Amino acid sequence: MKTLFVYNDVNSSEPARYACGISSLSAYIKKCGHETLLAYVQTVNDYALLKEKIIQFKPDLIGISTTTSGFSNVNHLSNYIKQISPDILLIVGGSHVSIIPDDIDTLNNVDGVCVGYGEMPLLQLLTSLEKGDDYLNTNNFWFKTNGKLIKNDKFPFPESWDDFFDFDREFFFEELKRLNPNHSRFGRGFLGDKVYEYIICRGCPFNCSFCAAPLIKTWGKGQGWLGVPSPEKVVKKLKEDVEKYNLTGLAFHDDVFTFHSKWFLEFAKLYIKELKLPYVCNLRVGTFEGPVFEALVESNCRIVNVGIESGNEYIRTKIANRKIKTEKIISDLARLKKVGIAVNTNNMIGFPEETFEQFMDTINVNAMIGPARSIASVYYPYPGTALYEKCQSEKLMEQNGNDTVMERKQSCLHLPNFPKKKIERIAHNFFPLILYQRLILKVFGLDSIFSLKYTEPFVSPFSAPGLKLYFILRNIRWKIKDIVKILKVTGRFL
Repeated sequence: MKTLFVYNDVNSSEPARYACGISSLSAYIKKCGHETLLAYVQTVNDYALLKEKIIQFKPDLIGISTTTSGFSNVNHLSNYIKQISPDILLIVGGSHVSIIPDDIDTLNNVDGVCVGYGEMPLLQLLTSLEKGDDYLNTNNFWFKTNGKLIKNDKFPFPESWDDFFDFDREFFFEELKRLNPNHSRFGRGFLGDKVYEYIICRGCPFNCSFCAAPLIKTWGKGQGWLGVPSPEKVVKKLKEDVEKYNLTGLAFHDDVFTFHSKWFLEFAKLYIKELKLPYVCNLRVGTFEGPVFEALVESNCRIVNVGIESGNEYIRTKIANRKIKTEKIISDLARLKKVGIAVNTNNMIGFPEETFEQFMDTINVNAMIGPARSIASVYYPYPGTALYEKCQSEKLMEQNGNDTVMERKQSCLHLPNFPKKKIERIAHNFFPLILYQRLILKVFGLDSIFSLKYTEPFVSPFSAPGLKLYFILRNIRWKIKDIVKILKVTGRFL
């Protein structure tokens, strides 16, 4: 059986990129003898190639993968597909329909949606199609047929996730070569020129109110929703990929790489023995204490991405439900920097109730930390989350909600004390603003009249050229350090 996956990446704030989800689906059904092909859609300019692939590949099934930001485009995309192949079985999967499967009612030419992880459901569906059996009772699928909606039961979560830790890299090669040839250069300079991305643990145990991760536990039945494969399976797969693709580094995009400390310590021990390649991972303050911290250093972690989200304690703890003290954030990140691990911080701007004065705490905390890089994503209300419900109930969302904005780049909220234009301007220039505020902190202090609290409208327009100058000077500084090291080693530097 042939499956054409359509990665609907419309309205994304990121360039074309590898996606672990459908890569895992492709790997799983290929092992069972099925054929797959990918069509990557960012704009309507990609439709012609999609049509060509449908005609030439002649799939038995087309699956559209979409997030919330791209969901508003699914009807347009599905209408186009059905015009080319009216009788094709067309399904939609991904995080949005897994959280809100009832949205199938808004999809005109879609035959079904997959709720939750798709490996086992998709294989069962393809097997039924291949045998000519009734597929409408396939677990984890909702189907529309003859004016009726069929809601099937969910598979239990697997007892072991080892069979699902596999990825079809070649599946993406053709499309990424066309759309983003630099897709494997994540963390260049720290991790080398060829870095592949992985998600090891499918889930997050924390309950941040802005995030859909807590809803993953509803995607199946029983325990085991935090899908963690064994350390042995993970290291074996990573080693195979490193050797096959000549990788120089690895990027682990688990929501929190070290939350399962026992697993991480076992993984780190094997990783040090078999690989020890430099890597980047996501951490949460409070999850890398004692032996875990030591294992991060010993296993060659070079970069960490840490979510601060907000430097204001009220916004962070009461609105975002992220109960971490500011002092703990600053001290833990200082420890990482002290041992030579580069710290990147993730922040949000434009939370419900937030004011510019409260957001200044986020700027100041970052200025005190001094991250290697720092981004501020504009708050984006994901359906199903606690904060989305707050935005709805308090009528904070603009008329078209999040259907017409670029995810994490534009605001769809009306905040009386934080203008939309100001939110988006600061988010766009956030890192150079942090560099500026850090300079002000060191020279004049945070209460100075030169602080961004007073000067942001004047400083932001000059941020882009200032950032370019910063990187030029930083690269020169690194090169000088490298030359000094070489001279010391060779004995030519006195």
